[in-house]
Amino acid sequence: MAGSRSPFTNPLLKGFDERLPILRAVHYSMTKHAYPKNLNYWWNFGSISGIMLLVMIVTGLFLAMHYKPSVQEDTYGINQAFRSVEHIMRDVKGGMFLRYIHSVGASFFFIAVIFHMFRSLYYGSYKAPRELLWILGCIILILMMAIAFLGYSLVWGVMSFAAAEVITQVFTAIPVLGDDILMLLRGGEDVDDALLNRFFALHFLLPFILAGVVILHILTLQTVGSNNPLGVDIKSKKDTVTFHPYYSFKDIFGLSVFFTTQYIPKMDYLPEGNRNLVFGTMLPPPGYNLGTTTDIAKSVESVVRPYWVTEAPAEPASAEEPPRIKNFFFVALRSRTFMGAVAEDPARVSELIPLLRRPMFSEPGTFGFVSQPSIFGRSIGGGKRIDLDISGGD
Repeated sequence: MAGSRSPFTNPLLKGFDERLPILRAVHYSMTKHAYPKNLNYWWNFGSISGIMLLVMIVTGLFLAMHYKPSVQEDTYGINQAFRSVEHIMRDVKGGMFLRYIHSVGASFFFIAVIFHMFRSLYYGSYKAPRELLWILGCIILILMMAIAFLGYSLVWGVMSFAAAEVITQVFTAIPVLGDDILMLLRGGEDVDDALLNRFFALHFLLPFILAGVVILHILTLQTVGSNNPLGVDIKSKKDTVTFHPYYSFKDIFGLSVFFTTQYIPKMDYLPEGNRNLVFGTMLPPPGYNLGTTTDIAKSVESVVRPYWVTEAPAEPASAEEPPRIKNFFFVALRSRTFMGAVAEDPARVSELIPLLRRPMFSEPGTFGFVSQPSIFGRSIGGGKRIDLDISGGD
């Protein structure tokens, strides 16, 4: 393909290339292989998809270092998988940024691949002699959907738990083997530790299989050649250009626009100054029944209101005064309801713990959320009460 002689003059690169000619193949593809000279910006989404796959793998590797695939609950009723995600978001340096790159990037990965496939359909890139190229692309999309579902389930919240339960149940529709496949996936009859560990292992493994299919996709493209907007086969070298520098700089420009669209708009990260948070569990007192969402909201507001910062104080609060609360919020899990608060003075955040341990209402489910501007950098409900129903059931 690239001749018998190495194109490199550097002794180290030349020695490596003569023994394993991978660099020679990349060099040939970039500087020697002929590409149609009339490719437009629709062809950028192929390289964008490849870069997004690389971003997903790299960020996923770092996230996997801190994730714990276990549904065992701690003393506060939070499973360790969810707790590890919160650990990434709150305790790991740059963890929130890394997780959002991974999660937001996954959505944009799908957008890039869908545009790439739309271009193939529009310009007839699925026709002979590129049928295998199209089939490999469809396999890539199927693998992506499987990986995305597995990643969505790893958070192990109410929604991801329900998704894991429902999607695995679908396999029972397969005649004869359906129940056996379900048992193999779940590792038992229940959606539990065994299933989460399987999902984590597959979510970690499948991206590397996906990368292998992508390499086959690229090799097939190199063999059959790229289509072009006119759909006319290349007649001579005058109709072609090399990938570098013509399309490489074009792809860099496309990537810049794509990443700007993806990551530059305002992202609701938790500001550094608002990390003075504390959580407290709220368990029901004996004989207390769950009231309406309005009653719950009023009871919470009556407890919190004396501590609430309604306006900027003329002078800092003294040590004798109770700690002021800037914001508070709820987290409802399957077996517990939690209240979190943001102290105005980070040094006094520990003084909020007795307040947040007061029993206020009974089982989680439908509850009232009395909101102010959220700790996450955006306004939730414009300061109005929001009634949420997140009943997951057991």
